[in-house]
Amino acid sequence: MSSLARITQQFDPAAPFEAPANWLQGRTVFGGLSAALSLQTVLLEAWPYLPAFKSAQVSFIGRFQWVVHRCAT
Repeated sequence: MSSLARITQQFDPAAPFEAPANWLQGRTVFGGLSAALSLQTVLLEAWPYLPAFKSAQVSFIGRFQWVVHRCAT
């Protein structure tokens, strides 16, 4: 069984992610795991530029979908 701590430690925001089989029951990936990985991405990518996090609140409004914006240079 993959723990949440292990998944977030091994998570790479730049690489494709495939949820472990034991996290696929119900809406576990849609809810908790996607929220945790989103927060982990912020901590990894923006940590030096943001003040320390004291809390996080996540609301789910629709289906989860990655959106990547690329700027033309």
